[in-house]
Amino acid sequence: MGGKISLGKRFRFALFQLIEWASNILKGHGQEHPDHHFGDVNSGEGNRFAWIFVSTLGELNAIRPFLIEFLKGSDATSVVLLTDHPHYKASMLKVFPGSVVIDHGMEGRIQSYIRRFPPLCFFLAEIPCTLSDAPCRFSYRVLYAMKRKNTPCIVLNGWLYDGMPSCTMDRIEKKLLNSDYLDLIDLFTAQTRTVRNGILAAGASAEKVVVTGNIKFDALDQGVTLPQPQDGLGELLTAVSTSERLIITAGCVTNIAEQEYVLDAFKLVIEQVPDALLILAPRHPENIDRMLQLADLLADRNLSHVFRTQQQSYDMSGVSVLVLDTLGELVHMYGVAQVCFVGLNHNVLEPLSLGKPVVVTPGWEKSFPSYPVYIETKKSGLIYESDNREGLAKLFLDLLQHSKDGGFQATIMRRVQGLKGATQRNLELVNEVLFAYE
Repeated sequence: MGGKISLGKRFRFALFQLIEWASNILKGHGQEHPDHHFGDVNSGEGNRFAWIFVSTLGELNAIRPFLIEFLKGSDATSVVLLTDHPHYKASMLKVFPGSVVIDHGMEGRIQSYIRRFPPLCFFLAEIPCTLSDAPCRFSYRVLYAMKRKNTPCIVLNGWLYDGMPSCTMDRIEKKLLNSDYLDLIDLFTAQTRTVRNGILAAGASAEKVVVTGNIKFDALDQGVTLPQPQDGLGELLTAVSTSERLIITAGCVTNIAEQEYVLDAFKLVIEQVPDALLILAPRHPENIDRMLQLADLLADRNLSHVFRTQQQSYDMSGVSVLVLDTLGELVHMYGVAQVCFVGLNHNVLEPLSLGKPVVVTPGWEKSFPSYPVYIETKKSGLIYESDNREGLAKLFLDLLQHSKDGGFQATIMRRVQGLKGATQRNLELVNEVLFAYE
């Protein structure tokens, strides 16, 4: 259980508020304006809300499997999403229709929001495990207000970024209040043992920091059913999948250097497998200049190619590269491939959920929500990595050969399934905390 708001905690928070007030006066900052990010939710008497701090849509999607199961069995009538990126409001409401979205920038009014939407519990989705550790803005004031209302407070799917405070006030807040923050949290569920050790090193009590794995893996279902293909995609998929060609699908290939890297490796592949097909899905296909640059890269390498939006025939014979300059079709193209490449900092779970071997390049950014998945899948032997075109070409060729083994896909799926189970472990621990508050 988290600690109580002791006299010492009250004093330190009052001191921080005084410093903050003085700083605002010196800077000439005015009062906060009213918040306009509420959803269409009644806050009537007797309703209780599951509050969740979600910095971005990535953190919300990461814990979505847990939230769905938790809400089924809880007394919460709806969800309040507190975010420091309110421009995600529309996207968040698509994930949880009927929820409330509140701009964290209105933190000075947090007590009035708590009165309007009484919390059953308060979750922090993945970050921050310690104040100012992560690339988000979360104020100790929010946690303090929650604990004053005797609200269970839990960090779910915790991940550490080893970040530093971004400004003087954040540095003061961390120095004065980080120990109190760690003490007031009732439970930290950590994705890995390394994360747990980091939280303990920061000063958290060992009995309330538990390794549960990554909830995001529970969104993977064995035997994924793909959405119905639209706009002639079905005919193209049939033509490609029945061609008996060896297919590599490279998705979310963002920058020009990465596109060159993949194309150069593919050139080496077709020296040994002349009939291989590369399906290349660049990011931001709406950017005409970028698509023109990609066309130049293909022409410079004498790679016969066609852009999906300019395609006039479903027959891909004689075509070495199909450029998927469309949206919403990539998962289908992962499905017809024997091997997949995923661009830096993007979603490796989509092809893995289909049992496909995945190749990536090193250099992933720790501040991206995809990073924890990258680390865990790499440790589990689910993804392969190369930093040079010769190595990438060799991986493609080796994995294309392995794909002929009927048990290869089954092995991948078994490893993927082995990463699941964090949702149930989190549910059990959270329910114990909530029971203790009853």
